[in-house]
Amino acid sequence: MKRRMNRWSRVAGHLLVWSLVSLINAGLYRVVENAILDEVRAQAMGVAVAAAAGIDPVDLAGIDSIEAMQTPAFQRVQSHLARIARANPDIRYMYTMTQTDDPDYYVYLVDKPATDDNRNGVIDEDEVSEAPGTRYDIRSIPQMKVAWDQPAADEQVSPDPPYPDLLSGYAPIRADNGETVAILGADVTARTIHSKLTAVIGALVTAWLVIGGLLSTVIEMYLRTRLASLRIHDLSEELKERNSLLKKTNLMLAERNEQIEREMALAQHVQLGFLPKVFPHEDKIAFGNMYVTCAMLGGDLFDVFSLDDHRIGLYMADVAGHGVSAALIASLLKMAVESVKSGNSAGMHDLLQHPAAFMTHLNRVVIKELTEEDFITMIYAVLDIDTRTVIFANAGHTPPVCYGEEQGRAEMIELHGGPALGMMEKANYIEKDFTLGSGDKLILYTDGLTEAMNPEGDEFGEERLQALVQLKGSCEVKELVRQIHDAVEEHRAGREVGDDFSLLALDLRA
Repeated sequence: MKRRMNRWSRVAGHLLVWSLVSLINAGLYRVVENAILDEVRAQAMGVAVAAAAGIDPVDLAGIDSIEAMQTPAFQRVQSHLARIARANPDIRYMYTMTQTDDPDYYVYLVDKPATDDNRNGVIDEDEVSEAPGTRYDIRSIPQMKVAWDQPAADEQVSPDPPYPDLLSGYAPIRADNGETVAILGADVTARTIHSKLTAVIGALVTAWLVIGGLLSTVIEMYLRTRLASLRIHDLSEELKERNSLLKKTNLMLAERNEQIEREMALAQHVQLGFLPKVFPHEDKIAFGNMYVTCAMLGGDLFDVFSLDDHRIGLYMADVAGHGVSAALIASLLKMAVESVKSGNSAGMHDLLQHPAAFMTHLNRVVIKELTEEDFITMIYAVLDIDTRTVIFANAGHTPPVCYGEEQGRAEMIELHGGPALGMMEKANYIEKDFTLGSGDKLILYTDGLTEAMNPEGDEFGEERLQALVQLKGSCEVKELVRQIHDAVEEHRAGREVGDDFSLLALDLRA
């Protein structure tokens, strides 16, 4: 009888655990789903507002037929829409419309250029551009009417054959007198939204399995312990004491693990705060960057800061190893740099303008704190915006890549500098000058990028990086960084990141 009751208790316990976990996960999914939809609505409406602000209403005045597609005004607006769409990969369609005599219909003015989004070699029906004057029934889309007066966005994803299901943002395009002359629409496909939700579902399913499994295991252990107490009556009191001690220990371990996780999350937040959020002289220099760690904390570090009205300093550093110890050493380096930047004496500030002297100073500071096994590779440069001259000093770091716009070529800048920081107490560093041309791009990175391996153990390599920069170097600098990131991810083909890798790229505008 007791065994039968124990069996039913076990079944009931497991059913209760999985039911509760499933209920909680379902609630979390609904909350996250609404948050993602709100985010997509805000993104679509924000892109529409930004794009509308960049259109001259005068350009739309004469666009009322297919013949207008050949006019410079049409092509200016279409090029603007294409540029905004490229800068916002989640946006599938962008278009402008205006009212007609019939309040239930708008007509297209300028649509984004047709693109082969599915890359099948042809422009499919859902990829064509609508011609000026094409009527569009807005009766089922009340937010398009609202957008004539103020920015708006669809509440939910809705069908729009022959196009895929969409969620759209809208913004009015106003003349100088404030009168609305057209609206601008930006569409996000349901597929984009579903991809975000799929990632959430994957995380929730994993959590569901882990938490449910753990709770089921706890229940199973508890029930087996109870069965053992029935079988061995004379040890029941001792088992109760041990169970009580075990529970207390588990609680202590759980609290300790939570504390460690909180501390690690805080440390990660602090470390990410070391990276630049705003770059200096962005009216003259375009920047792009990425930062990838193989653990929660990493040992890569980079920064860009202003020295005066026409010069900036920038560096890229890589601490040997990764994880907590590397992150601590990176923090030490960050503090050493900041102490020079914030120094009140003229001599300290002068160090920042002379890369070799600055490296020598940093080596003297960090070598006192590092063990024999620790070291930091680093490259520091001073860029004169007016003369386009870069002065480098290198401490055992990977060579930067420069893309020459005029020649259309990428090359590694060989910098034969001194040893890595922390390796030799009396280390000397040399400087090298390099001049950037108009449109040239400079790329600093850590060796974790070029040493990223695929499942067969082949590294990404400097040659592949150089070839990729030569192929994609004419892109905008942020797009170039994205192309490099995607190429490394494709090369890794799912293999875990073995080392932190970071990249900092800049384009000194004409």
